[in-house]
Amino acid sequence: MSFYKKVQHGATDVSVTFKVLDSTDGTPETGYVFNTTGVDFWYREGATGAVDTFTAVTQTVTGAHVDYGLVHVQDGVGRLDLPDSVATSGVDYIEYGGTFTGMIVIGGVIELEGASAAAVRTFTEATFITDTVTSGNVGDNTTTLVDLADFVDANALVNSTAGELWLWQDSNGALEYFRVQSMTATTRHATVEAWPDGGALSGTVNTGDKLWRVGYVDMNTVAISDTQQTAGDVPALVTTVDTVVDGIQTDLSNGTDGLGAIKTDTAAILVDTGTTIPNTLGTPAGASMSADIAAVKSDTAGIQTDLSNGTDGLGAIKTDTAAILVDTAILGSPAGASMSADIAAVKSDTAAILQDTGTDIPASITTIDTVVDAVKAKTDNLVFTVANQVDANVESVNTQVITGDGSVGNEFQGA
Repeated sequence: MSFYKKVQHGATDVSVTFKVLDSTDGTPETGYVFNTTGVDFWYREGATGAVDTFTAVTQTVTGAHVDYGLVHVQDGVGRLDLPDSVATSGVDYIEYGGTFTGMIVIGGVIELEGASAAAVRTFTEATFITDTVTSGNVGDNTTTLVDLADFVDANALVNSTAGELWLWQDSNGALEYFRVQSMTATTRHATVEAWPDGGALSGTVNTGDKLWRVGYVDMNTVAISDTQQTAGDVPALVTTVDTVVDGIQTDLSNGTDGLGAIKTDTAAILVDTGTTIPNTLGTPAGASMSADIAAVKSDTAGIQTDLSNGTDGLGAIKTDTAAILVDTAILGSPAGASMSADIAAVKSDTAAILQDTGTDIPASITTIDTVVDAVKAKTDNLVFTVANQVDANVESVNTQVITGDGSVGNEFQGA
């Protein structure tokens, strides 16, 4: 950071600003004065100027200008008064800075406006006493002969140069300006150009009227970029500028990419931005499209927060998914075309089992129970007199009466 100030060349009583910081922690220094230990201030005129050091003198915050006066103002910011010579050196800028023991001084730059000596003229004020102004005609130009015989600043008049600009203000405050065409030193009559408004300066010059010698305006005395221009240089520059302007005008009038094309494209862009794009985007859900985007952005931020949640966020979901994959791997390869086909087959078998156990088997059991009951009814009629032996008395077999008692010679036999 540095300080910057723009000053008119030839200005007087130039004061500049600087700032002082502690070299250790960078905080503003507020206790310095013009003779604090290690004080050493300097300035340099232009890029090739030598560094000029000087001895600072005491000053107050609101004191009148004193060459090399130095004082702390507030919060580390100080004031330094420079000599008038720095603003009349003919360079385009002045650098300045300094130091104190254990402190850092931030200096700055002064830009001198109108720094080229050839382009600078002094504003000289003078006053009429009493005189008249007459109008005449010379060639095609309306001119005015200003009789300045009683003009106070005689030297200024005698030395007036063709091309110099003057301002005349009458006692009522009306202001006119003119450019000198020629000047007769002996009679001090100034022949001037026609006025910009087409009229001519006329009337009586009274006591209290003022005339200002403003400065040279002819091309022979103009400096461009600190380089003195001759009468031939400036027209050449004007021609160059005119050529460039003509080229710009040609480009602007180009129908393909010139001003007309730009206007057409701009009109199309206005249609797009005013009608097409809004129609495509539709009516915003909220107060505006920006509000909708902000809401989406807010929701997205919430989703990102949820996904990054260690308990039930994306990381936790990935962990659970890995566990599920491990669990599903236990199922192995399906017996049929797929696990779903296997499940369907099991489901079909289960339905058949349910049919058997719920309908078919109970019905069979009922039938068996009926038969068993009938058998039981028959067996209940049997009499067993010897344990673990069937001792029933058989009287017939296959409807044939049994005879005999089974002893020898009386065997059982049919009738």
